[in-house]
Amino acid sequence: LQVANGMAVLQDDLDRLSSWMDRNYLALNAKKTQFITFAGKEILKKLPVHLNINLLGQSISRSSCVKNLGVQMDETLQFDKHIDQVVRSSTRAAFAIRSAVKSLPLSTVEELVRSLIFPIFDYCNVVFMSAPHAQLDRLRKAENLAVRLCYGRRKYDSASDIFTANDWLRYNQRAQKQQLSMMHRCLFGPAPPYLTRMIEFSLGSARNGDNVPLRPPRVRQEVGRRRFAYSGSVAWNNLPNGLKLLSHGSFCGSIKEVLAAE
Repeated sequence: LQVANGMAVLQDDLDRLSSWMDRNYLALNAKKTQFITFAGKEILKKLPVHLNINLLGQSISRSSCVKNLGVQMDETLQFDKHIDQVVRSSTRAAFAIRSAVKSLPLSTVEELVRSLIFPIFDYCNVVFMSAPHAQLDRLRKAENLAVRLCYGRRKYDSASDIFTANDWLRYNQRAQKQQLSMMHRCLFGPAPPYLTRMIEFSLGSARNGDNVPLRPPRVRQEVGRRRFAYSGSVAWNNLPNGLKLLSHGSFCGSIKEVLAAE
């Protein structure tokens, strides 16, 4: 019954969207439109195989994975397909740098890693903080491999000294820095309202961020701990109080020092 009601609401929204676009002389390509259902594996097994949704008189196909702003999102939000792409892209870029590393000065190699390797991992990295630990571990290993290749090292050599010497944060640390940056914006602005509404103070006080601890939402399963509202609130509460009231620029600089010291 809940599935039927949800499908009816979605169909009504699509009908109103089609009417609005038609009134404003906009075109909607039904052939390129897909839909996806997000749920746990057990719930997905209970859903009907064929879910009928129509747009402009045409049936929309259901997909198990869709791309949204370059991020491949699967039904269970494991992000395995997108992480596959990240691993392939970073390895390919690292081999390209490795082929010329002997003829490049060290400073140029460092700049290439920062400009060509790290952005592959950092694009929408806050999204992947919600991925399972096994997937995050794949990213960690892929980043280490890419850095080793860029510096001409063997596959199983350590890359820790390279990160330390260049004062680089690792993938998970950069992702946490980005998450805390967004938390700071949620508390002090500017941030999208749909994010600020997720943040709650433990004491029910005004939203002034004056060292008042945040209240993470209650979760029943481990997957709930991966939500931004939960993981972001926990990470914010663990920060030293002296950092929380800094301006955004000073806050981000100080956070890097805190994460690097861990």
